[in-house]
Amino acid sequence: MKTGVDLIADERRRQVEVEGWTPEHDDAHPMGALAVAGACYAAIPGHTLYRVDTIPRQHQAGGANTDYVFQEMWPWDAGWDKRRRTKTLRRLQKAGALIAAEIDRYLRAHPAEGE
Repeated sequence: MKTGVDLIADERRRQVEVEGWTPEHDDAHPMGALAVAGACYAAIPGHTLYRVDTIPRQHQAGGANTDYVFQEMWPWDAGWDKRRRTKTLRRLQKAGALIAAEIDRYLRAHPAEGE
């Protein structure tokens, strides 16, 4: 049985080999964009966030729904947002791979921190 780390590594490899999201492509994104996309994928649809101090008041009744919060955070065009048609395990796999890509991008920009 594969572990979460195995699944994330498989997805990251797929992103590079199939989608063509190379290190050069990733480096063109603003710092943090890949991590924000990862956070959006990791959020479980329909659950409620209980820290609502930064959410518009009309969305605060009983907490803010993650669908609203993470829709607002999505860093790219809506056409790239495939979360609604992705099952939970696959979402988490993509989330981990996007965060790994952000870590790699960060380490390329700040090599001394990776030592």
